[in-house]
Amino acid sequence: MEARRSNLLFVKSLRDLRQRWVSFVSCGAMIAVAIMLFVAFMAAYANLNASCSYAYERLKFLDFSIALRRAPPSLVDRVGSLPGVESAEGRQVVSIRLRLPNGDYAPGRAISLPHDRPPAVNQVFLDRGRGLLKRRGELLMERRFAECHGYQLDQPVEVECLGVLRRYTLVGLVSSPEYVWVAAGPQDPRPAARKFGVLFLSQADTRSMSGDDSLNEVHVRVRDQRQRSALMEQARRLLGDYSAEAPMSREEQPSNALLLRDRRAFATLAVMFPSFFLFLGAVILISTLMQLIGQQRRQIGVLMSQGFSSGQLMGHYLFTSAFVGLLAGLVGATAGWGLGEACTRFYIGSLGIPFVTTQTPWIWMLAGVTGAILVALIGGARGVSRLVRLDPAEVLRAEFAPQHRTLRLESWFPALQRAPYLLRLPLRNLFRQPTRTLAVVLGIALAVIQMLMALMVLDSERETLDFYFRAVNRYDFQVNLRMSTPDSLPPVARWPGVSRAEGFLGWKARLTLGDKTIVRKVWGIPANSELIRLFDRDRRQIELSEQSPLLLGTLQMRELTSRPGDLIRIRGNSVRQDEPAVPYVLGPELFEPIALAPMVLLSRLQAQCSDSEGAPGDGINMLMLRVSPEHQDAVRRRLFTCPQVVSVVTLADTRADIADLLKMLNAYLALMIGGSCLLAVALLVGSSTMSVMERSRELATLSVLGVSDKALAGMLLLETLIAWLLGLAAGLPAGVWAGNWMLGHYGGELIDLTLSVSPLTLVGTALGSLAVCLGASAAALRRVLRIPLITATQRGD
Repeated sequence: MEARRSNLLFVKSLRDLRQRWVSFVSCGAMIAVAIMLFVAFMAAYANLNASCSYAYERLKFLDFSIALRRAPPSLVDRVGSLPGVESAEGRQVVSIRLRLPNGDYAPGRAISLPHDRPPAVNQVFLDRGRGLLKRRGELLMERRFAECHGYQLDQPVEVECLGVLRRYTLVGLVSSPEYVWVAAGPQDPRPAARKFGVLFLSQADTRSMSGDDSLNEVHVRVRDQRQRSALMEQARRLLGDYSAEAPMSREEQPSNALLLRDRRAFATLAVMFPSFFLFLGAVILISTLMQLIGQQRRQIGVLMSQGFSSGQLMGHYLFTSAFVGLLAGLVGATAGWGLGEACTRFYIGSLGIPFVTTQTPWIWMLAGVTGAILVALIGGARGVSRLVRLDPAEVLRAEFAPQHRTLRLESWFPALQRAPYLLRLPLRNLFRQPTRTLAVVLGIALAVIQMLMALMVLDSERETLDFYFRAVNRYDFQVNLRMSTPDSLPPVARWPGVSRAEGFLGWKARLTLGDKTIVRKVWGIPANSELIRLFDRDRRQIELSEQSPLLLGTLQMRELTSRPGDLIRIRGNSVRQDEPAVPYVLGPELFEPIALAPMVLLSRLQAQCSDSEGAPGDGINMLMLRVSPEHQDAVRRRLFTCPQVVSVVTLADTRADIADLLKMLNAYLALMIGGSCLLAVALLVGSSTMSVMERSRELATLSVLGVSDKALAGMLLLETLIAWLLGLAAGLPAGVWAGNWMLGHYGGELIDLTLSVSPLTLVGTALGSLAVCLGASAAALRRVLRIPLITATQRGD
């Protein structure tokens, strides 16, 4: 008998799944989307870490490096012999200019590389072509720079160093662990793949460029990371006066520092947003399963009266719920796996990581499937436990929820009694199932939050950067020079098309407050500069004078844990113990969305640089030019004929670098918008379908009584519009808060965007969420028009 009852319940489960497949599919789709996003983000984050770790280990990325001052090669062997050092590699790094195929010049770096063996530290990965085979005359080039400027294999490359133009043959395009993000140096860590060329030449060629065989860098790998700090200090002491700067750890290396920043931002996003989706999906699934089971109240009462025990009925519905949860979990986990791999390849494709390591995220897939099953079991248990505790007669007494809830609504709002039934019925239906209505409103609010947050970040990017490039940076060309004096430069200000020229000084220095120290290129800016204007956080212009303080942006003040009025000490970035440190009073917080440089008055920095390094008292190494558009090409070509000019950077170049920096943030936002829309669609389709199923007899009766299909569709659309308005009211303020949090979190070390919300963004969010709601309700509208009147008006389930 028990076996027969079990078989009967199994057959009933199959029948329920077949007859109500639309509801179960809608129900499972909600949790499947949440599981997909959870698995995708966690898999992408794990793959990114695995790819970086694999590339760093495969290419023997450094653990620390030390800049040297004309050191003999024998010193590298002494560093490599320190106990605990795995390997050490010395090299020459030479500052160069590359003549581009279009005739322009770009700054760059020539790095020595053994032509007969791989280096012991910081090997390169060959993307195309071959490695160095000859002792002289060949070079390798960083892949992205070559692709940006159209370099081809076997093409001659012209390189200028110390005023001498040399020609080499390009034999290979490479990726380096030092230049995953191409950055010129720790003082200017902005991505610069377009405008900074990295070349690898033989040791003989770099010696020819520099004029001697001395080394200016040593890179070290250690056996035990716990000993790294001690080994850095031992190496510094061993090198003595040959050390040009303090040792730089792997975390401080410019490329890796930028990558770590992105990974830290991704880590929080990878956990927070999918978890939020998963939580809301769980609430929705539990509510929906409870409603599905509630629709079978009469069937449950009949089964109880026929002798089926509470345990049997509980097992039946738990089996059905678990089956739905299992399918949803498997679909979501599988889709999340594929989406995670796509995210990984997109991210790594935009960087210089030569290896893509994708691992099957079994633990996250298992967690997703297990979570889906548990959520489904909870929903099924909560739905049926309310009924199996009652007597069969009580279960059979009422098929639907009591009507007093609707009466109470009309008693609260007496005017509703005089309202048309086409308005009263949608309101009654919304309040008939408050739990489901709340879940629908939360789902719409989530879509609104995600849309508004993403559009707000884009608004903030556009508005902040427009102000930065329109009001702050008013030049057309930034001309980087070798240290010069105004008298030694050609009369650039009198060239045709040049309306203004201003000299600046950039000095590599260490800024210290208490036990905090940062290394930055400090900019000396002339008083009353017209080409770079400074503003405080409230965007009030700051005028410089002889008593002007040091000015730092938000990001640098955060690094130093400083406040206006603090005393910051600045000295040159050398290891000399007698290096003088000059105190500067910290001024108001500077408006600076991109952490570029601390600002001081030009004359003060010139005096300190002269005292510290013997530079000319009026020395400058940058020119800012304002040039009319029709003369810009001619002025740029003429600048490159000046021996003092190292490179010319346009505002368009700088803006392109910033776009690279924001690329992954915008990709995250696109994923979040897509995920929230999918979840909202699944939620609304499921809830609308459930509503039509519950009210099929009611809607069919109204149709029999002469209510048109158009009026019935209007009722359902009205319910959707009311839920949309409630979700919009809850989502807009929450979206503003979330957008502000997002900007503050992602800012980290390089970006500080000011919150901005345009009216168009608010309207776009409202219309976009409305489109999602109406699109998701289309399935329910089609179901209304297809209700079989005779079957629907018959009594029964």
